[in-house]
Amino acid sequence: MEPWFVVLLVLIALGLGYMLVLNPGRMLIPVVVLGAIFLLYKFPPSGFRKRDHRKYAAAARRRVPRPGRQRRASASRYRSK
Repeated sequence: MEPWFVVLLVLIALGLGYMLVLNPGRMLIPVVVLGAIFLLYKFPPSGFRKRDHRKYAAAARRRVPRPGRQRRASASRYRSK
């Protein structure tokens, strides 16, 4: 890491620590808002979820023969004769 980035992180940590010691109630609103945003991101309401996501899973499970494997099998069949 760059030295200026480490200095910036230390200054941010000192400022947050000082604010927490001086007035802990002031940190309550940002923590609650960020926590709510995180919970909504992690567990979205059912109205915002995609409803047809299973349609793609069934198509992904289908096995499609690869052309490379067919060529190898036919080539080995001709070699054995």
